[in-house]
Amino acid sequence: EAGGYVHIPLNLREDVPRAYYIDPEGRPRFGLAMSRTIGDWKVQGVIAEPIVDVLNVATIVNGAINNHTAACKSQTSYTMRRNTYHDDDDADCTPLHPSKVQIVAVSASDGMMDYLKPSEIAREFAISFFEDDSKHPFIVAEHLILKAAEGWDTDNYGQYRDDIAVSACRVILNDKILEDGNRANEEDHDEL
Repeated sequence: EAGGYVHIPLNLREDVPRAYYIDPEGRPRFGLAMSRTIGDWKVQGVIAEPIVDVLNVATIVNGAINNHTAACKSQTSYTMRRNTYHDDDDADCTPLHPSKVQIVAVSASDGMMDYLKPSEIAREFAISFFEDDSKHPFIVAEHLILKAAEGWDTDNYGQYRDDIAVSACRVILNDKILEDGNRANEEDHDEL
């Protein structure tokens, strides 16, 4: 699309994969190692089209509260149909306060996303950040990177692997974030 060419050398011990700009005469020129190619404004050989989602924290929190409420209603309905009562059923269905919602933000490269589902990556980090006695986030990152690398190695017989990177952090909620998010939600609804 941008007129580039990716060269993968036969012997990776002698060279690394490179993206080349193809000049108007059709000759490969200006080979750059893959990690340096994306974002090079003078010689464009590869187009970077990241997937970027802008999410409203208040919308996420409200969605979590609504999901919790719906799950409780469903559980209560099931319990009533069976004519049984368990103390544990009510313990899980106390109203969920916004401050109890926990959020993790994750950024992953396409080398990881080609082999792992976003939900799997998010679940692994959520467990790491929010459950007691769980693996440290560094260990989770390493595990996910190795899992994606196995996919690349299997599919490419060990001859090629894309860059694989991931980072994650807990989102610390405070009243100001929730207020600003709710205000933005109200403004979005007013425009509709």
